[in-house]
Amino acid sequence: MFFKIKIVFFVFALFITPALTEASSVVVEDLPTIYINTLGLSKKLPFTSWGNLSVSEERHLIDSLTLHQTSPTLRQMTRAVLTERTALSGTDKNAEEHFVSRLYGLLQLGYYSDVLSMIKQVPPSSLTDQMEQLKVEAQLSQGNWREICPFIRSHSASTDLFWQKGNIMCLAFEGEQDKALLSFSLWQEEHPEPMLFTSLMDAFLNGSPLAALDLAQATQIEISIMRRLGISIPKTKPAIKTIVPFQTAVNIEQLLEHWRRDGVQEQDQLYRLHVLLLYGQVLRTDLNFLQTDTILNLPSLEGKVSFFSFLLKDKPQSAITGADLLRALFMLNERDVNLANAFLILNKGGLNVENWVLELIH
Repeated sequence: MFFKIKIVFFVFALFITPALTEASSVVVEDLPTIYINTLGLSKKLPFTSWGNLSVSEERHLIDSLTLHQTSPTLRQMTRAVLTERTALSGTDKNAEEHFVSRLYGLLQLGYYSDVLSMIKQVPPSSLTDQMEQLKVEAQLSQGNWREICPFIRSHSASTDLFWQKGNIMCLAFEGEQDKALLSFSLWQEEHPEPMLFTSLMDAFLNGSPLAALDLAQATQIEISIMRRLGISIPKTKPAIKTIVPFQTAVNIEQLLEHWRRDGVQEQDQLYRLHVLLLYGQVLRTDLNFLQTDTILNLPSLEGKVSFFSFLLKDKPQSAITGADLLRALFMLNERDVNLANAFLILNKGGLNVENWVLELIH
């Protein structure tokens, strides 16, 4: 009887198992490669490539659009570009650095959830130390130190200053006083030079008095300690301003009077008029309220020559890249007087320039 069972099992293994193996080899496939330069949160804009954009230029543009940003509308347009999911797949030796630049820009603009959502899309094998640090910064920016501290402490063996500071902060915040004091003592021996982190942590752990703070060194680790110490932190992002369109048609004289009452300087009045002239000429519009007979006679404004106009001229919509949009937004933010090509490229790129113009002239 036992011998018969063995024969049946042998026949099953000989004939049935290969069939199962063959069937499974048809169904199971390798997961597709996920390229970092295709990641994003939405696909709303028509551009399909980031274009010819060096990492250094991208950092310069993003710094301008985030660190010195005073326009809520421009903030929103910058966010739309930085979170865009490109349609083209492909490898790029600088793809990781470009992706990190976009994350950095979103962090500076205050879109912390966007940063976390985009990092979540990255395959574990492609995560870099910079991405993980930006993940920590985004969580700390929202006050979520309890959620992120276990992740920080998983890097406690790292020699990177960011992770060392984060580990000391977490030990202190979680009430591990002895461990925090020991780690901080070792930190002070290794880093005797004056540092913002050292001053803040010394105040937090030992009650030492604080001197003037140089916030240029501040990461979200230092800012988190400042919050716990009750130190007020300057707000860097502008309040969102509601734009109320003019209800009736107005002329240039009315606009000038409106600006004078608001204390707008004469040079800035001229710049605003120049923007209206360019916008009306380029996009053939009167902004739905401005009398068309006045917009054609606005004064010209001399100023610096655009760095990017030659790159943007006469580009068809199909050729627009993410680099073009960032450069055009940079021109708006830098108050470049040669805005005609920027208006064209942004309009073709699916961004609503009219909202920015309305915000400017109000």
